[in-house]
Amino acid sequence: MDNEQLTQIADGWMRKSAPTFNDLSDSILQTHQSAQNTAIKAVNQMATLRNWLIGCYIVEYEQKGSDRAKYGDRLLKRLEESVNTKGLNETLFLAARRFYSFYPQVADIISPSIHPILSDKSGANS
Repeated sequence: MDNEQLTQIADGWMRKSAPTFNDLSDSILQTHQSAQNTAIKAVNQMATLRNWLIGCYIVEYEQKGSDRAKYGDRLLKRLEESVNTKGLNETLFLAARRFYSFYPQVADIISPSIHPILSDKSGANS
């Protein structure tokens, strides 16, 4: 939760000398909504970084993998079958690969300690 929002909600609650039931209800609802919005933003940010990194892994594998020619166009389908996790499928892998290719500047916000491949990329200095 955003500390500033939390502080504002808590300050508003603490200023009330005799809070009413409506004050209690409003404070709980505001706290919930603020926390939920912050969680949604965090999930969206992590999903974006996850997708970019997945695209990076795929592109790097395709460019450097010794067995890449053997699998060719079936790579993403084989990857889906191997990973075998709901949501990680050929469609997502294709989109992630495109995302990585279209937005190389995302490397600038990812630490090389999180992803060592990026330390060798131009524009990914940290």
